[in-house]
Amino acid sequence: MKLLLPSLAALCGFSAAAATINCAPDTAANYITNGSCLESPFVLKNFSWNSFSGGNFVNVRPGQVFLTPNASAGVFGVSFQGVPEAPNPFNISGNQEIYATFAYTIDPRPPILNGLTVNLSANSPSNGGSAKITTLVCVGDTFADSCAHGTDLAPIVVQDFGDGDPRNILSVNVDFPNVNIVDIQMILDMQANGGISEIGGGGTAAQTGTTPEPASAGLAFAGIAAMLVIVRRRQS
Repeated sequence: MKLLLPSLAALCGFSAAAATINCAPDTAANYITNGSCLESPFVLKNFSWNSFSGGNFVNVRPGQVFLTPNASAGVFGVSFQGVPEAPNPFNISGNQEIYATFAYTIDPRPPILNGLTVNLSANSPSNGGSAKITTLVCVGDTFADSCAHGTDLAPIVVQDFGDGDPRNILSVNVDFPNVNIVDIQMILDMQANGGISEIGGGGTAAQTGTTPEPASAGLAFAGIAAMLVIVRRRQS
């Protein structure tokens, strides 16, 4: 049974055909099938999940990935993890690798997004294992348009090579002028390297510069933000 819930009505000034469901905990497969969802007053769309397979690559399928909306004051979006109460697909050892991409578009109206944070919290890599997420961000346009009318930010990298490694980067924040569209592509690269690598999930958090007043939110429709908080569990 799908957990994405139909919205009761479209927001003022926004077509119901564009996004007719509220963002709710569900698999990435269902998010991709539905195409877009509302996280009032914003919309998230163009979801995709792809994972390498063959050789040493462990294929993590969209049905194994669980997306959960995360919202706080001025921050909106979703995080990803393995499906609850199922074996964690983001747990590898020996010569195994995971290479996967997660992407979606933030399409706000009016231009109120002005920053993005990528966080990493993990202690699990051991004996050579590592995990890295590289986040590509196009502000003011989409990658489908080659970011021709926007700004293609330098890649944002968070990574963990095990406790105490000086290469570890746990959080990166970037600021940009208020924009009316943001496209995000996140690349997950996990390497066991003869040891162990496990993560609990991943994500980003986009911030709004100005939150519309409730009375005007429908008229000045929608900024989106994407929160992907990278949480990786300690290997017991």
